[in-house]
Amino acid sequence: MRVAILGAGLTGLLTARELGASGCSVTVFEKARACGGRMTTKHGPCGPLDFGAQYFTARTGEFRQLVDEWEAAGIVAKWRFTPCKLRDGRLRASPDETVRFVGIGGMGTIMDALAQGIDLRCSHRASALRHGQDGWRIDWSRGGCEDRFDVVILTLPLEQVHKLADSAWLGRFGLPPRIHVPCHAVGIATGGAVDTAIQGIFGDDEVSWVSRQSAKPGCHPPSGADDAWMLHFSPAWTARAGRTPDLDLAQRARDWLRRATGASLQVTASQSHYWAYANLAPERQCHGPFVDPGAGLAIAGAWCAGGRVEGAFLSARTTSAALKAGREICS
Repeated sequence: MRVAILGAGLTGLLTARELGASGCSVTVFEKARACGGRMTTKHGPCGPLDFGAQYFTARTGEFRQLVDEWEAAGIVAKWRFTPCKLRDGRLRASPDETVRFVGIGGMGTIMDALAQGIDLRCSHRASALRHGQDGWRIDWSRGGCEDRFDVVILTLPLEQVHKLADSAWLGRFGLPPRIHVPCHAVGIATGGAVDTAIQGIFGDDEVSWVSRQSAKPGCHPPSGADDAWMLHFSPAWTARAGRTPDLDLAQRARDWLRRATGASLQVTASQSHYWAYANLAPERQCHGPFVDPGAGLAIAGAWCAGGRVEGAFLSARTTSAALKAGREICS
């Protein structure tokens, strides 16, 4: 049984491993140059930066078992800190009992480990998905095609699914056209002393979250800097700001961090990324995954299971089980 998975984020890679262990021939296609999705760690002038997921929690027994295996293998570690909250313009400790996990050296460590042994083909952007009597065919934007897949699994943001899948298929599932809101993510390397207790900040209407990336297990500040930070601007602020080329996000990030911490900071390097499909809009949530075993089509991802990292795991597990139950794809 030939299976194609579009999207090499956490849902895609976990589903590939599940179905591969059942005897399927699985190929994962990814439009980017590397796997990871929102758990990609980028290395550059600011050191290792997690632009997407900053940490994750494990609330179900199944996922906690997997995380325990990752922890034993030296892939993840607990990130122990007391978060801060910006209230009335002042930074205050906001302790909680949440156990937070991160990939050691960055979230990409997890994705690299999961990709081992998988037939992963990066830099493959699909332009069309077609279903015929002999299975599924995928056309690529750079030309050429892949055909005769028995099962196709789309682990893309819903908005990208709409660009590929026929509306008749999507109509069966009653999927809305859009469920995500955007986010400007900005990493800055800084010089200047900041209280070591400040590692994670729940922000305000402008910046919703800040991580002291250099304080995460296995991470470090880049040469010539004291710290590296990741700031996620809020969906509302991002939507208002848009993607204008003259938007100086590094300066805004520095100014916000200065106000919040009271520290005199200088930016030595910066990197930014625009997430068009970052977080779920509260009023647009979907509950899936959406699987048609007879047609060999599945649509899955963290977005249809709450949006968290654990949601990606649950979506992969449910998708694999539904396909295995509906088709003779086990060895």
